[in-house]
Amino acid sequence: MHTAIFALLPLFLSPATTTSSSTFQTEMLFHHNLLRAEHGSGALIWDDSLEAAAASWAEKCNFMHSQTLGMGENLFCGTNSGWSEEAVCNQWGVRERDLYPYHHAPLSGTGHFTQMVWAGTERVGCAIQWCPDGVKGAWTEPSELVVCNYQPAGNVVGSYEENVVRPCGTRLDGGGRGVGSAVMEEVG
Repeated sequence: MHTAIFALLPLFLSPATTTSSSTFQTEMLFHHNLLRAEHGSGALIWDDSLEAAAASWAEKCNFMHSQTLGMGENLFCGTNSGWSEEAVCNQWGVRERDLYPYHHAPLSGTGHFTQMVWAGTERVGCAIQWCPDGVKGAWTEPSELVVCNYQPAGNVVGSYEENVVRPCGTRLDGGGRGVGSAVMEEVG
């Protein structure tokens, strides 16, 4: 059985190779902005410096957050290559949206979603890393690690009501097309 901890991109790369392609950037930005539009948040723009920070962190093949002040961060790692950009964003966003309690304080396990739709966030940059020896803290088998960084950071205590609103239009169906299971980490 293949498993994932929020990974993506159907590429098998050479050892310790970080990938950033215009297709990856375009798809990650598109799927972030699709979810944001449903929640009345403005479109994100791609930020090359956030992408570079994500790539630098991802190449460590370690499933823990960078703890960079002022930056939000979502992580995804998977042991197979069946995870598309859409599937990763759906795991972070659509899957968690159904758990989010709009009427009271957020629950643990919804931070990827809230970071993605956080109205005050303006920029995103993501990277994917092939880890042939696995991802420390996640899997021991070959895996892909995806890191997305956000600025300004979301998930600010006391600011959820004005930054995470109910969907305002047609909902996405959700459910990525990835094969395997997933684990995620978020920081805001």
